Amino acid sequence: MLKNESWDNIINHTEVNNSFNLFLSAFLIIFESCFPMQYVANNVSNSQWITTGIKISCKHKNFLYIMSKTTNCVKIKVHYNQHCGMLWKVIRKAEELYYNEMLTSSTNLKCLGSLLIMKLVLHLIRSSRRLNLNLVPKI
Repeated sequence: MLKNESWDNIINHTEVNNSFNLFLSAFLIIFESCFPMQYVANNVSNSQWITTGIKISCKHKNFLYIMSKTTNCVKIKVHYNQHCGMLWKVIRKAEELYYNEMLTSSTNLKCLGSLLIMKLVLHLIRSSRRLNLNLVPKI
């Protein structure tokens, strides 16, 4: 595609800025035609403990967030804050129950060891967040 492009109008310009802008626009047109933007939906989640109820509650939380930002109603903002707190507790409890179930139902010792390590790491991360310790590096 670049080989077939006529570069005469770009080379014959006397002003450098105009030449560059023409080159860039021609190049981007060719680039975008050869490599179109593709949207990939990443719906796969490794969090198997997220239930349908949690997903619905997260969508409701997002709706409440938009409503609290677009309106000046104090009741909506209070309801949003209460919903966030409740959802946070439900998510943590669902995660804890999921990993506890995996630990109790595991018969493979290697799997059990890795799950114990995973649970210990999660516990340390959560406790460091509660105590505002900087044990986990921020990326």
